[in-house]
Amino acid sequence: MQDTQDKSTSPTVTVIGGGVAGMSAACALAEAGYRVQLVERRGYLGGRASSYLHPGVNEVIDNCQHVLFGCCTNLLSFYRRIGVENQIHWTSEMTMIEPGGRRSQLGPSSWLPAPLHGTPKLLSAAAFTTGAAGNSRRSSVRQ
Repeated sequence: MQDTQDKSTSPTVTVIGGGVAGMSAACALAEAGYRVQLVERRGYLGGRASSYLHPGVNEVIDNCQHVLFGCCTNLLSFYRRIGVENQIHWTSEMTMIEPGGRRSQLGPSSWLPAPLHGTPKLLSAAAFTTGAAGNSRRSSVRQ
């Protein structure tokens, strides 16, 4: 970002909330030449896009924006703006962890084109196939 305006004469804008939207707005305003004051009540930025250690499964759990897809263009643009886009670890599979620790692997099939390529693993995931509800869901899909 190149400064084309003297910041001391620029109007100041206060952005309330240091979540993803607040940080993105603050960046856009700063790039437009405004002086920006970002106010966040918590001791960390990110808002609901944060992680915590879940004591029941002893895993780090992502809260809110926990999956990033290539179609999330605004979020990718923000990551590019703040210089962290190259730190994204892209993967084609993900693991869902349920309370109690049961895991389901989700990912693409090799025989279906997008956007249907994730359907087989999604329909066979343990999280969606337990008990009568899961069995009826599978049978209704086959009809």
